Amino acid sequence: MQYDEACKVWWVKTASPDGGEVEYICQWLVVATGENAESVVPEIEGLKEFGGEVIHVCDYKSGENFRGRKVLVVGCRNSGMEISLDLCNHDAKPSMVCRSSVHVLPNM
Repeated sequence: MQYDEACKVWWVKTASPDGGEVEYICQWLVVATGENAESVVPEIEGLKEFGGEVIHVCDYKSGENFRGRKVLVVGCRNSGMEISLDLCNHDAKPSMVCRSSVHVLPNM
Protein backbone atom coordinates (compact mmCIF):
# COMPACT_ATOMS: atom_id res chain seq x y z
CA MET A 1 0.00 0.00 0.00
CA GLN A 2 1.37 3.42 -0.88
CA TYR A 3 0.15 6.95 -1.36
CA ASP A 4 0.98 8.69 -4.64
CA GLU A 5 1.41 12.35 -3.71
CA ALA A 6 1.51 13.53 -7.35
CA CYS A 7 -1.80 11.85 -8.29
CA LYS A 8 -3.33 12.17 -4.80
CA VAL A 9 -4.40 8.49 -4.76
CA TRP A 10 -3.71 5.33 -2.78
CA TRP A 11 -2.36 2.25 -4.56
CA VAL A 12 -3.30 -0.97 -2.74
CA LYS A 13 -2.45 -4.50 -3.89
CA THR A 14 -4.26 -7.47 -2.38
CA ALA A 15 -4.14 -11.22 -2.95
CA SER A 16 -7.11 -12.63 -4.85
CA PRO A 17 -8.71 -16.01 -4.02
CA ASP A 18 -7.21 -17.55 -7.18
CA GLY A 19 -3.67 -16.71 -6.07
CA GLY A 20 -3.29 -13.62 -8.26
CA GLU A 21 -3.31 -9.99 -7.25
CA VAL A 22 -5.95 -7.28 -7.35
CA GLU A 23 -4.89 -3.65 -7.48
CA TYR A 24 -7.05 -0.82 -6.17
CA ILE A 25 -6.49 2.85 -6.91
CA CYS A 26 -8.57 5.17 -4.76
CA GLN A 27 -8.75 8.65 -3.26
CA TRP A 28 -9.97 7.43 0.12
CA LEU A 29 -8.62 4.68 2.33
CA VAL A 30 -10.30 3.29 5.43
CA VAL A 31 -8.30 0.94 7.63
CA ALA A 32 -10.90 -0.68 9.86
CA THR A 33 -8.91 -2.40 12.59
CA GLY A 34 -10.87 -1.19 15.61
CA GLU A 35 -13.04 -3.41 17.82
CA ASN A 36 -12.06 -6.70 16.21
CA ALA A 37 -8.38 -6.25 16.99
CA GLU A 38 -8.93 -7.23 20.63
CA SER A 39 -10.35 -10.66 21.37
CA VAL A 40 -13.16 -10.37 23.91
CA VAL A 41 -15.19 -13.56 24.37
CA PRO A 42 -18.13 -13.08 26.75
CA GLU A 43 -18.94 -15.47 29.58
CA ILE A 44 -21.47 -17.88 28.09
CA GLU A 45 -23.01 -20.62 30.20
CA GLY A 46 -21.87 -24.04 28.98
CA LEU A 47 -19.08 -22.69 26.77
CA LYS A 48 -16.36 -24.47 28.75
CA GLU A 49 -18.14 -27.79 28.32
CA PHE A 50 -18.64 -27.27 24.58
CA GLY A 51 -16.48 -29.75 22.68
CA GLY A 52 -16.13 -27.71 19.48
CA GLU A 53 -13.80 -24.93 18.49
CA VAL A 54 -14.55 -21.36 19.60
CA ILE A 55 -12.67 -18.54 17.88
CA HIS A 56 -12.94 -14.76 17.86
CA VAL A 57 -13.19 -12.77 14.64
CA CYS A 58 -9.65 -11.45 15.14
CA ASP A 59 -8.36 -15.04 14.95
CA TYR A 60 -10.42 -16.02 11.89
CA LYS A 61 -8.36 -16.40 8.73
CA SER A 62 -10.36 -18.50 6.25
CA GLY A 63 -13.35 -20.79 5.94
CA GLU A 64 -11.11 -23.48 4.43
CA ASN A 65 -10.73 -25.28 7.78
CA PHE A 66 -14.52 -25.44 8.14
CA ARG A 67 -15.34 -27.05 4.78
CA GLY A 68 -18.39 -29.31 5.15
CA ARG A 69 -18.84 -28.42 8.83
CA LYS A 70 -21.72 -26.68 10.59
CA VAL A 71 -20.57 -23.33 12.01
CA LEU A 72 -22.48 -20.91 14.22
CA VAL A 73 -21.60 -17.26 13.69
CA VAL A 74 -22.63 -15.12 16.66
CA GLY A 75 -23.33 -11.58 15.48
CA CYS A 76 -24.51 -10.17 12.20
CA ARG A 77 -22.70 -6.92 11.76
CA ASN A 78 -19.94 -6.43 9.19
CA SER A 79 -17.56 -9.09 10.49
CA GLY A 80 -20.30 -11.65 11.05
CA MET A 81 -21.68 -11.15 7.55
CA GLU A 82 -18.24 -11.30 5.93
CA ILE A 83 -17.29 -14.46 7.82
CA SER A 84 -20.61 -16.10 6.93
CA LEU A 85 -20.03 -15.32 3.26
CA ASP A 86 -16.48 -16.67 3.42
CA LEU A 87 -17.73 -19.84 5.10
CA CYS A 88 -20.31 -20.29 2.32
CA ASN A 89 -17.62 -19.74 -0.30
CA HIS A 90 -15.63 -22.56 1.32
CA ASP A 91 -18.61 -24.98 1.36
CA ALA A 92 -19.18 -24.76 5.10
CA LYS A 93 -22.70 -24.65 6.54
CA PRO A 94 -22.98 -21.44 8.59
CA SER A 95 -25.89 -20.35 10.73
CA MET A 96 -26.07 -16.91 12.27
CA VAL A 97 -27.61 -15.60 15.49
CA CYS A 98 -28.15 -12.01 16.51
CA ARG A 99 -29.88 -10.31 19.40
CA SER A 100 -31.77 -7.60 17.51
CA SER A 101 -33.34 -6.99 14.11
CA VAL A 102 -31.17 -6.91 11.01
CA HIS A 103 -31.56 -4.60 8.02
CA VAL A 104 -30.62 -6.36 4.78
CA LEU A 105 -30.38 -4.36 1.58
CA PRO A 106 -30.16 -5.90 -1.88
CA ASN A 107 -26.97 -5.48 -3.84
CA MET A 108 -27.94 -3.21 -6.73
